[in-house]
Amino acid sequence: DEQWVRGIINEFGAQLAHMELTQECGQQLLSQLAPMVSAVAAAAYIRDISGDDLATAPLVRVGTFGLRDDALPTTQVAVGDGVVGQAVRDNQVRVVEDVPAEQVPLSTGVGEGPSRVVTAVPVACDGVVLAVLVLAGFTAPTPRQRQLLEQIPAVIGPRLGTLFRNSRREALLEEVREQARQLEEQAAELERQQASLRATEAWYSAIIESAPDGILVVDEDGIIRLTNPRLDDTFGYEAAELVGVPVEVLVPEGLREARVPQPQSSGTAPDARHGPHEIVTGVGRVLHGRHKDGHAVPLEVGLALLPAVGGRRPATCAAVRDITGKYARDEKIRVLMQEQAVMFGNAPIGILYVNDGRVLRANATVGDMFRRPIEGIVGQSTG
Repeated sequence: DEQWVRGIINEFGAQLAHMELTQECGQQLLSQLAPMVSAVAAAAYIRDISGDDLATAPLVRVGTFGLRDDALPTTQVAVGDGVVGQAVRDNQVRVVEDVPAEQVPLSTGVGEGPSRVVTAVPVACDGVVLAVLVLAGFTAPTPRQRQLLEQIPAVIGPRLGTLFRNSRREALLEEVREQARQLEEQAAELERQQASLRATEAWYSAIIESAPDGILVVDEDGIIRLTNPRLDDTFGYEAAELVGVPVEVLVPEGLREARVPQPQSSGTAPDARHGPHEIVTGVGRVLHGRHKDGHAVPLEVGLALLPAVGGRRPATCAAVRDITGKYARDEKIRVLMQEQAVMFGNAPIGILYVNDGRVLRANATVGDMFRRPIEGIVGQSTG
């Protein structure tokens, strides 16, 4: 008997060297073992390796022999549940005789009958049961069959332990690979977002850089934080030369007593009616800024408050337009109008402006000619 058992053990050992954790291997193992122990039907259960704690993980069915797919009620067994679960808990071969007829009906191909004996064989490695082989037959195992069933786990266990470790290692590697894939996807998405952000920033920067009016951003302390090329050109400075400089450098000498209001205790931004507008244009009036070389630059200024964003404090944005040409034209017109008024008032001949038969305007000479005040002539009919 021992020689018979040893021969089968050696044969199994050679085959197990190529065994993998697949359903086909489980069925092949059962198909070889069942006939040797007079089992008509069999099922193999192994631990579910998807969990973290292998010692408490349930067992799942991975193969059958001599049974229909729907012959067994469940594909998963918890530790301590039924004969299989108890064999896991005790780590001992369990033989149950006089099994109720309805439990495991057996078919021999020429007839059917109830199983009389169910044997549960736990397979352990390093003290942890990794699998259970369940064999059902009409008779209990003979002594040498029982001896085989008690020795076979010592051959299957180490190989099964190696397969479990490899599978768990592979599962961990796959998890790491999946995490790496997710990180790569996240990095790619982040790069796409950053590229989009850079494109948006470049777009807005291009708008500011190419704006036809000067752009000036001044913080609550009156420090210049941003300028665009048009503003730099207006005041005669190089790019970014004004950044970090007090806005007073753009104020003519006569207006430097004005100051940017300090922030209130509540942390609110400066009033839009004051601050840079007051300093550059002189309390809302379109006056002059100061060019780098000292000459005055006539300006028009529009303001907007910028809220605190991304750690930046509130600030004031000024749109500054150089109106040197317009100012020169307006000044020329003003001088001409002034000269015209002098000529009109001092002309030696009478001059009337008439529209639709009524006097709109008359000079002093007309009043002298008619010996009437000018106010009595303006508005009168010429008919």
